[in-house]
Amino acid sequence: MSVEIDGDGARPASWRRAAHSPDQLLIPRRVARVAAAAGNAGYTLVTTDDSVLPPAISPDSVGRIGAVERATFVAASTSTIGIAPFVPVTYAEPFHASSQLASLDHISAGRARWVVTEDDRAEAALAWGRPLVAGADARARESRDGVEVARTLWDSWEDDAVIRSMATSRYFDRERLHYIDLTGETYAVMGPAIVPRPPQGQLVALGGPDRVSAAQLDVVLVEGRDLAAVTAAAAAPAQYQRPPPRRAHRPTQGTRPRPQREGHPLGRTPLQHRSLTNLEPQPPSAEGGKFRRRTATEG
Repeated sequence: MSVEIDGDGARPASWRRAAHSPDQLLIPRRVARVAAAAGNAGYTLVTTDDSVLPPAISPDSVGRIGAVERATFVAASTSTIGIAPFVPVTYAEPFHASSQLASLDHISAGRARWVVTEDDRAEAALAWGRPLVAGADARARESRDGVEVARTLWDSWEDDAVIRSMATSRYFDRERLHYIDLTGETYAVMGPAIVPRPPQGQLVALGGPDRVSAAQLDVVLVEGRDLAAVTAAAAAPAQYQRPPPRRAHRPTQGTRPRPQREGHPLGRTPLQHRSLTNLEPQPPSAEGGKFRRRTATEG
């Protein structure tokens, strides 16, 4: 089970009834306490949402710390629960996003996950200073290429590339680093990564098949109004096949070629698709005290 730990709840004005002052929402220690409580309650994964823009325009609290920064603090403050920040690559540089996620995996000792999402508001383009990525197809293209870049860069370091040799004064073995040339539809990326290979090798990627190709995801997020809709959505990813790799590893001069692991051309073993159902609490509709409290909470 997983739980989103942003704010004080799904309602925009939930913080008004919280047993703390509003400024506590922006204190990392509170996020770590909530994550620890989630772990003690039996949850195995916590998520942190993010965007370059505030969550909403309203008189209620909208400030928050970046998802990766909060996840990093949680990683250093916990020991068992998985941490999955929302990291959109619609406008963010995939090279830097992959470095952040790899660093998070090192700090958490292999507990990092990645919820692949997108920035669909036009104001996000202005905030990033980039041309607008208009339309669902264009945003899906950016997400698809961003995931491909991240996975390629994580594969550019071999598992044993860091040697920390005092005798030769070398931190890593250059023969175990591999340049990558990847050309997408809107940009090209060259490596290798600037962060050593994550402890997991490849972080588990979660996302909705309507935003990211299910062929690139390890866990597909599904939702529906009833059991039949959820079941149909969970079964749909099985129809997808992983696309052929568009990456090429270019070894540095004098280095050995990048090893290809048995059974997968990308250097990693493919996982069967798993589905995670997204549930949102529904507001009470009955008359009486519960309804009146809902009205007061929503202002």
